Amino acid sequence: MTKFNVLILDCDGVIFDVNRQKTEAFAEALSGCPSDRVAFFVKMHQETGGVSRYEKFRHFFTELHPVHDAETAIQHALNAYAAIVQKAYRELNPHPSAIKLCQFLKEKVPVFVASGSDEEELRAVFRDHEIIQYFAGVYGSPTKKIENIRKIMAQRNVAPEEVLFVGDGGGDYQATRALDVPFIYLGEMAEWEPSEEEQKQHPFCTPMSSWDEILEFFNVT
Repeated sequence: MTKFNVLILDCDGVIFDVNRQKTEAFAEALSGCPSDRVAFFVKMHQETGGVSRYEKFRHFFTELHPVHDAETAIQHALNAYAAIVQKAYRELNPHPSAIKLCQFLKEKVPVFVASGSDEEELRAVFRDHEIIQYFAGVYGSPTKKIENIRKIMAQRNVAPEEVLFVGDGGGDYQATRALDVPFIYLGEMAEWEPSEEEQKQHPFCTPMSSWDEILEFFNVT
């Protein structure tokens, strides 16, 4: 892996161990809908971590379970989901190793967040936990993750090989593969794992099982 000039972190499953709560929130936000379609939707969510809730709920109410007034149904689900997730974030602390890495890289390499989570919600969470100062920028949905990565590269005027992305979801894998951005897959808190074949198809995919392994990779003591 070449020397990088920008580090981008996903949020859920990387900075906050909130994947399980978010999976449960998706199911709860769709209570009252057909259970088989909700179960399929939740499985799809787990396989596409990093894709925004806006896209997922729209897919549910227009493709998996079409309803007459999709916009109202989507908004209702978004509101229910947001209330559950905001409570989960308040009750969690950021992973200490993620913050340790940011502190280690301070003044050396800018660290950004590119997440599938709602951007304004995420910035509020980072302010509440007093960690927003560690990041050069915090980006999320409704802008797609791949576009946020492009935005960061344009801001810093860097080529894909100068960027390193740490994530845990299928959406992270797909975005970095599409952009030829080096990708560290963090398995510690993940609900998805790239197969051996997927690892081969991504020219710059490096699986790591834990934050301890990532800190060792960066020589953080």
